Amino acid sequence: MSYTKNKAWQVISDTGTAFVCGPNSIVDQLAKAAGATYSNTDEIYYIDCNANFGPLNIVIGGKTYSITTKQMIISAGNNKCYFAVCQMGTGFGMDWILGDPFIRQYCNIYDLGNKRIGFATAK
Repeated sequence: MSYTKNKAWQVISDTGTAFVCGPNSIVDQLAKAAGATYSNTDEIYYIDCNANFGPLNIVIGGKTYSITTKQMIISAGNNKCYFAVCQMGTGFGMDWILGDPFIRQYCNIYDLGNKRIGFATAK
């Protein structure tokens, strides 16, 4: 997958979100780079279950976190698969939600005393 966008974003990590969600135009470009297609009927991206594209790299605090292809393709049953990104528009106080594809690879480490969060590779 090859698409780059450099900008500072407001991001949350959310265990209640099944996909990585972000601004429509960027999610469209990520899906296009991976070979996924959007279904207006289902309002979701579908991708070939055997697709093979590079990782989705996200830079947080100068550190790169890579989400593998395996985490970005989710079975929808009946030989169909979802591309694990979703559109969420803007205006909700955050620009991106790092849902399950991110959390399956990186554990959230909370430092409440210093009001910060870190991520560690899941094993």
